[in-house]
Amino acid sequence: MKSGATSVRDVRDLRGVMEREKASIGVFITLREPTAPMKREAAEAGFYQSPWGTRHARVQIVSIADIFQGKIIDMPPSRDDRTVKRARRAKRRERPDTCLLSFMPSTSDPGAGEGGAVDHSGLGLEPPVDPTLGADGRHL
Repeated sequence: MKSGATSVRDVRDLRGVMEREKASIGVFITLREPTAPMKREAAEAGFYQSPWGTRHARVQIVSIADIFQGKIIDMPPSRDDRTVKRARRAKRRERPDTCLLSFMPSTSDPGAGEGGAVDHSGLGLEPPVDPTLGADGRHL
């Protein structure tokens, strides 16, 4: 997209970028109508032959007035109208299996020891922390 004064130099710059990026088609959008030398430079870029057998101008100049009048970019048919590459989908990180257990020790619990405490040592789990207990184990 170029606003302000445009010239044939801008179309040449577009062709240079197309070659560097290996682009098949380039579109120059301008606020003003293209000059005769700009149109000539675009025509010298030739045509792109698509895999579908259709031909399209490699460099196309479109003014804002053209866009408002409904002119569309001449490009090969596509299942996907995106004009930019799609980012790769991030792989999901594997999470270790988690086990959410809540132990509510009671005196009737067969694993409960003295004071209703349950022995978690064989499970590799720490008992849940009761936020209502102080450091000494007494209720606040």
